[in-house]
Amino acid sequence: MTEEVAVTEQKKKDAEAQADQAEDVLEEAEDAETAAEDAAEDAADEVADAEAEVAAAEDEAEEASNEVADAEAAEAEAADEAKELEQAADEAESEAADVEEAAEDAADEAEEVQEEAAEEQEAAEEATNEAAVADSEATIVA
Repeated sequence: MTEEVAVTEQKKKDAEAQADQAEDVLEEAEDAETAAEDAAEDAADEVADAEAEVAAAEDEAEEASNEVADAEAAEAEAADEAKELEQAADEAESEAADVEEAAEDAADEAEEVQEEAAEEQEAAEEATNEAAVADSEATIVA
């Protein structure tokens, strides 16, 4: 019987050793599971951070696109204003030429009027002289 007790005790020790090994393996598995959960959480955080960065980059790209569109609109508006100013300058130049031509015509007309006035003054002086001569002659004859 002692042999049976010794075999039983050996089996008991072997079973206890296997149980200890199983507990160690279970602890290692639990540690590995915890490490995997931590890694999964870290990865999820990194994914969330990357998604936030992508969203921010998309927002910046949209803002840049809007700024480009605004700049293009401002450029088109400036080009339109430049065309309008150029047309106004052309019109002003044309009006200035018309005014200059009208001024030249007025100066020519004024010169003609002056010449006519000078001729009329000469004629009036001549008539006055003739009247004076006639008056003198009438006084002499009388």
